[in-house]
Amino acid sequence: MTAPHVRIGSGDRRGAVSARVVRFVDRLGQLAGVDGQVPVRRTSSSTTGVMASARRWRASTRWPRSLPTYWALADDLGWDTFDLIGHSMGGKAAQRVLADAPQRVRRLVTISSAPTTGVEFDAQAWELFVGAAADDAKTAAIIDHSTGNRLTQTWIDQMVAHSVERCTREAFDGYLPAWAKTDFSDEVIGKSHLVKVIVGEYDPVREITDRTLMQHYPNASLEVIPNAGHYAMFEAPIALATSVGNVHHRPVNEAMSSHRIGLLVPSSNTTMETEVPEVLRRNSALTGERFTFHSNRMRMRTVEPSELAAMNADSDRAAVELADAAVDVMAYACLVRDHVAGSGRPPRD
Repeated sequence: MTAPHVRIGSGDRRGAVSARVVRFVDRLGQLAGVDGQVPVRRTSSSTTGVMASARRWRASTRWPRSLPTYWALADDLGWDTFDLIGHSMGGKAAQRVLADAPQRVRRLVTISSAPTTGVEFDAQAWELFVGAAADDAKTAAIIDHSTGNRLTQTWIDQMVAHSVERCTREAFDGYLPAWAKTDFSDEVIGKSHLVKVIVGEYDPVREITDRTLMQHYPNASLEVIPNAGHYAMFEAPIALATSVGNVHHRPVNEAMSSHRIGLLVPSSNTTMETEVPEVLRRNSALTGERFTFHSNRMRMRTVEPSELAAMNADSDRAAVELADAAVDVMAYACLVRDHVAGSGRPPRD
């Protein structure tokens, strides 16, 4: 049986920026409001999308292993290749499709996605999520937490009601072990697809995203949606629509700009290999550029003239070795050495 879905748009793939999109949604029923109340549904006139709902997924930990009804949906539509968009646990479902048939997937967009690694819960958090299937107050607590504990109770109550309307309690109970307890990360690590990772500023999954999706996909770029938590399609719909639409306007074969940064680091330094990557990670979130970091160390145990002179003398050796990694630029992570060496070339033996 073909999966339940809503078709959006009438574009085709003949244009350079047109796309066919399969959208996976979470228990709230949709990415953008099937009824049209939120303007995220249509990102481009050249895009044809189908919104596949997760509302009736049954109690099973096997669904990430195979999504036969969704394959049937793509086949019924005559789509050999397509883009994927997934929100929350729908993001994990989209990654499962990517793992199963990478040759059919053109691009992937995840929005506050559950990770392919599963999620570790302490006993209290697990009890909260398990109980939410039958207890709307616990559902409200989860929504409140996942949006940064900053939104009105009226809005939270409306979200709970929307969830109950869109998702059966059986499905709610069933999908929890699927997204929380399954791990297929080894099947996606290193996939070279163009991946756009979107997360809300106040979403608690942001830290998990940095450790999982951003590390798993070499061509992933991160965008943080301001003033949004886990449900950016409701909290910041225009910003989210723009972010998603920008992905579909990029050629599939457009390579991410990637730069290799070489660091020449004193052996006792403990800051440069954390601070420089963090600064450039923030740049990556804004520009989509990617950076990898490669360091070599020179012996300097204490900051005193004799140690600095010895380190300077060793810098050529370290630079030659670091050059073997074909880095694009080298940064000498010690300005103090310039004061010791004076102007011009540092002293050599």
